Amino acid sequence: MLPMVKLLAVDDTPSSLELLSESLRQEGLAIFTSTDPEEGLELVYREHPQVVLLDLVMPKMGGLQMLERIVEFDPAIDVILMTAHYTTETAVEAIQKGACDYLNKPVSIPALRTRVAKLVAEARQRQRAPGCHQPSSSRRKLTRFVASCSRAYGALLRTIVRRSLLGRREPEKISSRRRCIA
Repeated sequence: MLPMVKLLAVDDTPSSLELLSESLRQEGLAIFTSTDPEEGLELVYREHPQVVLLDLVMPKMGGLQMLERIVEFDPAIDVILMTAHYTTETAVEAIQKGACDYLNKPVSIPALRTRVAKLVAEARQRQRAPGCHQPSSSRRKLTRFVASCSRAYGALLRTIVRRSLLGRREPEKISSRRRCIA
């Protein structure tokens, strides 16, 4: 049996949530939805999803604000921002704040399925790793530390943590130039 992975979708348009739920439904994936960003954050805190899909423009709280709060809570949560109001500046800001992707609406369902399937597979691998299925005291400490770092440094640490949880090692690139350290 596949380990259960949780996905949360937050969008102020109910028809978008219905489309996302129907399109992404698969065995071993629990999908939660909310049309209210504050309720969405409560679901993040209560359900601890591994993947979150966020609309960028919502009343009460925008997707970027919600992204910041999610990353502060747990930087290991993969967040994808979606918007019909694309700007390069907002895309860059979203990635700098910790989003793993930024998609234009209307979202290509096949592309979204592929992206979510990859994130779900990575989440399952992290769940299978010893001690990674439950947030341990040291993981919570690491999470707090990463959240307190600058966003750029935090993004680097998240990548390192993910790779270590997945047991991946990237081959070291050896420079052909020698560097002198004074």
